[in-house]
Amino acid sequence: TVGLAGEVGEVCELLKKDVRDGHLDRRELAMELGDVLYYLTKIAQSNGLTLGTLQRINREKLEARREGGKQAYTAQHVV
Repeated sequence: TVGLAGEVGEVCELLKKDVRDGHLDRRELAMELGDVLYYLTKIAQSNGLTLGTLQRINREKLEARREGGKQAYTAQHVV
Protein backbone atom coordinates (compact mmCIF):
# COMPACT_ATOMS: atom_id res chain seq x y z
CA THR A 1 0.00 0.00 0.00
CA VAL A 2 2.97 2.31 0.46
CA GLY A 3 3.67 1.83 -3.24
CA LEU A 4 0.18 3.08 -4.06
CA ALA A 5 0.71 6.25 -2.04
CA GLY A 6 4.00 6.92 -3.81
CA GLU A 7 2.47 6.46 -7.25
CA VAL A 8 -0.51 8.68 -6.42
CA GLY A 9 2.05 11.28 -5.35
CA GLU A 10 3.70 11.00 -8.77
CA VAL A 11 0.33 11.61 -10.47
CA CYS A 12 -0.28 14.63 -8.24
CA GLU A 13 3.14 16.04 -9.13
CA LEU A 14 2.38 15.77 -12.84
CA LEU A 15 -0.96 17.51 -12.36
CA LYS A 16 0.69 20.23 -10.27
CA LYS A 17 3.19 20.87 -13.04
CA ASP A 18 0.32 21.08 -15.52
CA VAL A 19 -1.38 23.76 -13.42
CA ARG A 20 1.89 25.62 -12.90
CA ASP A 21 3.37 25.31 -16.39
CA GLY A 22 0.34 24.63 -18.55
CA HIS A 23 1.86 21.44 -19.94
CA LEU A 24 0.89 17.86 -19.18
CA ASP A 25 2.95 14.96 -20.47
CA ARG A 26 0.09 12.56 -21.19
CA ARG A 27 2.39 9.62 -21.82
CA GLU A 28 4.04 10.06 -18.43
CA LEU A 29 0.61 10.51 -16.82
CA ALA A 30 -0.59 7.30 -18.46
CA MET A 31 2.44 5.41 -17.16
CA GLU A 32 1.96 6.70 -13.60
CA LEU A 33 -1.78 5.99 -13.67
CA GLY A 34 -0.89 2.47 -14.82
CA ASP A 35 1.28 2.11 -11.73
CA VAL A 36 -1.60 3.33 -9.56
CA LEU A 37 -3.89 0.79 -11.21
CA TYR A 38 -1.35 -1.99 -10.62
CA TYR A 39 -1.12 -1.32 -6.88
CA LEU A 40 -4.87 -0.83 -6.56
CA THR A 41 -5.47 -4.14 -8.32
CA LYS A 42 -2.99 -5.96 -6.07
CA ILE A 43 -4.63 -4.53 -2.93
CA ALA A 44 -8.08 -5.49 -4.18
CA GLN A 45 -7.01 -9.01 -5.15
CA SER A 46 -5.29 -9.64 -1.84
CA ASN A 47 -8.61 -8.84 -0.18
CA GLY A 48 -10.74 -11.02 -2.46
CA LEU A 49 -12.09 -8.14 -4.55
CA THR A 50 -12.04 -7.45 -8.26
CA LEU A 51 -11.88 -4.07 -9.97
CA GLY A 52 -15.33 -4.84 -11.39
CA THR A 53 -16.69 -5.26 -7.86
CA LEU A 54 -15.10 -1.98 -6.81
CA GLN A 55 -16.65 -0.21 -9.79
CA ARG A 56 -20.08 -1.61 -8.99
CA ILE A 57 -19.83 -0.67 -5.31
CA ASN A 58 -18.71 2.85 -6.16
CA ARG A 59 -21.43 3.33 -8.79
CA GLU A 60 -24.13 2.14 -6.38
CA LYS A 61 -22.75 4.35 -3.61
CA LEU A 62 -22.79 7.42 -5.83
CA GLU A 63 -26.29 6.65 -7.10
CA ALA A 64 -27.55 6.27 -3.53
CA ARG A 65 -26.00 9.61 -2.58
CA ARG A 66 -27.54 11.32 -5.59
CA GLU A 67 -30.96 9.85 -4.84
CA GLY A 68 -30.91 10.30 -1.09
CA GLY A 69 -28.77 13.33 -0.37
CA LYS A 70 -26.32 12.62 2.44
CA GLN A 71 -27.99 9.36 3.34
CA ALA A 72 -25.59 6.97 5.03
CA TYR A 73 -24.35 4.26 2.71
CA THR A 74 -21.83 1.54 3.40
CA ALA A 75 -20.20 -1.11 1.26
CA GLN A 76 -21.99 -3.74 3.35
CA HIS A 77 -25.04 -3.04 1.22
CA VAL A 78 -23.42 -4.37 -1.93
CA VAL A 79 -20.57 -6.76 -1.13
